[in-house]
Amino acid sequence: MPFGLSSAPEEYQRRQDQTVEGLPGVRSIVDDILIYGEGDTEEEAIDDHDRKFRALMERCRERNLKLNKEKLKLKLKEVRFIGHLVTSEGLKSDPEKIRADSEFCWIENHDKALEEIKRLVVTAEPVLKYYDPKLQLTVQSDASQTGLGAAVMQEDRPVAYASRALTDTETRYAQIEKELLSVIFGLGKFHSYTYGRTVNVISDHKPLESIMKKATSCCTKAFTTYAFTFTKVRHNPEIQTRKGDVLSRYFK
Repeated sequence: MPFGLSSAPEEYQRRQDQTVEGLPGVRSIVDDILIYGEGDTEEEAIDDHDRKFRALMERCRERNLKLNKEKLKLKLKEVRFIGHLVTSEGLKSDPEKIRADSEFCWIENHDKALEEIKRLVVTAEPVLKYYDPKLQLTVQSDASQTGLGAAVMQEDRPVAYASRALTDTETRYAQIEKELLSVIFGLGKFHSYTYGRTVNVISDHKPLESIMKKATSCCTKAFTTYAFTFTKVRHNPEIQTRKGDVLSRYFK
């Protein structure tokens, strides 16, 4: 199998599952194969294990599956497997995963990041407000060269955020079309909030206001037709539409 294929791990696991399919007491995950024996006594469990081991070896011979004998471990009382410790008593947590003195890397940059998180948590901006159908609804939108961003607001507080990258075709739109597309995206994304309501749309692109006042040839007919479904478009400086602006510029 060629290296680098994104589907290689899934395909490898599928082949492994096919190899051990139908073998009792055999489990596999990627390149780890576990064989377990069962019985009322230790001797019975060992005999059961040996039978299953021989069956697996025969299957590997049939399927031409080569094993690394250096990694072979036989008849262990406990074994680590997919993050657990498998024992005769049952599954246990792997001590390596939960030990008290596990090393945790913490440097100066982490201190700065933690302080910034604390600062953001105590401010109102990052906290989403509960939607109130009685309050005025506003959608802030913006478009960059690579993406669209929108936020639905009530009382200048965010109710929800949304963003997406532009398609290859959309990147070639005129800027006014991109800005209008960001409005369409925002209203569509927040349809459950905006449907049947008076909605104010805020944008930092002043030419959008002209679409509402008169017919224009700067956009396609579909765009201008959709524009007349807006209740109101208001231009604001970029500092007042920073939520949509930040969301739209996330994509590179």
